[in-house]
Amino acid sequence: MSRLLLPLACAAGAIALGASELSPTFELRGFDDTVHGTLEPGDRHYYAQLVLAVFALAALAVAALTGSRPAAFAVAACGVAALALFAIIDLPDLNAQGSLLDPYFAEGKAVPVTGFWLELTGSLTLAATGLALALGGLNRDEE
Repeated sequence: MSRLLLPLACAAGAIALGASELSPTFELRGFDDTVHGTLEPGDRHYYAQLVLAVFALAALAVAALTGSRPAAFAVAACGVAALALFAIIDLPDLNAQGSLLDPYFAEGKAVPVTGFWLELTGSLTLAATGLALALGGLNRDEE
């Protein structure tokens, strides 16, 4: 049973990362808290996180079924790459303030919503559990 927990945690991280591409990352809110629009992840990083999530799940399947350490490192690499994309593209816009241009050049800010938090937790989980899997979670001698 305990041998399944680490791969399940990796899969959960990859699923959260993939789900982040299907949810808005930021809401554009005026200072009176009216929502003027959303920033979609596909427009921000062109579904790269979804591609990384799918690749991580495929590499996880190979690592879990064959015990391949390179496949487990590929899972960790997907998590690190997803975390880098998050830090470079999305994190700088956290609570950014400025002109919203709609309506009437209203002032407002970008407020993180579901996609932002799923992307953060998914990439962190995938990187950490992928690394743990690669560094010792594939021990086939335990039965």
